[in-house]
Amino acid sequence: MTKDGLPWHEQAAALAKFVIENQGTSAIEHDPAGKTDSVSGVSVSVSNFVSLVEECLTQATPLAFNDGTYTVEGAESNGYVGMVTMVIENGQITSLVWDGRSATGEYKSYLSSTGKYTMVEGNPTWKEQADALAANVIANQATFGIVVNESGKTDSVAGVSINVNEFVALVEECFKQASTATTPAEPVAEEPVAEEPATTETPATGTQVEAISGATISSTAVVNGINKALSFVKDFVLAQ
Repeated sequence: MTKDGLPWHEQAAALAKFVIENQGTSAIEHDPAGKTDSVSGVSVSVSNFVSLVEECLTQATPLAFNDGTYTVEGAESNGYVGMVTMVIENGQITSLVWDGRSATGEYKSYLSSTGKYTMVEGNPTWKEQADALAANVIANQATFGIVVNESGKTDSVAGVSINVNEFVALVEECFKQASTATTPAEPVAEEPVAEEPATTETPATGTQVEAISGATISSTAVVNGINKALSFVKDFVLAQ
């Protein structure tokens, strides 16, 4: 350092002590060059120090999540669209699922469990690695426990050899949605509507609503809801 100044390690220690005493970096005022007069004896640029401390504080600050189920999809890559579904209950992540869907509606989790989507021989299956990553996020209630290198790989989660960039990005997007979500407004009371008389009309042949015994078409909204539910069961639940 300068001839008459404190050595670097003493200046670093002085800055650390200052942050501990003030429980933050807001009292460290510095100019565009990163120099500060706030901490006695410190002549080094403090910009990087302040930035790193603030990042640590961000990681240490619990995120406030709104309860709900959040699903985010990524862009298509190598034939699959990645997706993460996160469930928040009582402000905590209770469930997290990462998967990938092909253009034909097949899921990586299912294909890997049946040996149709293989990894390096001897490594855990794709689903096992995805589950390990999800468990890490649930345990930490954040992604900071997953340190990613320049290749998108991580040594932070045992047994994980796949690229985790997409997973981290989608989880972070779920966090963003969960932390900005608003509580749904109370439904506005509607005037009672007289019930339509029951009809014996039979749904058109081949429609999904036929799967429900005794179903009749008395409401387009009901039929659409049933069809969507059946599609979900067929395309996602049974596919798993």
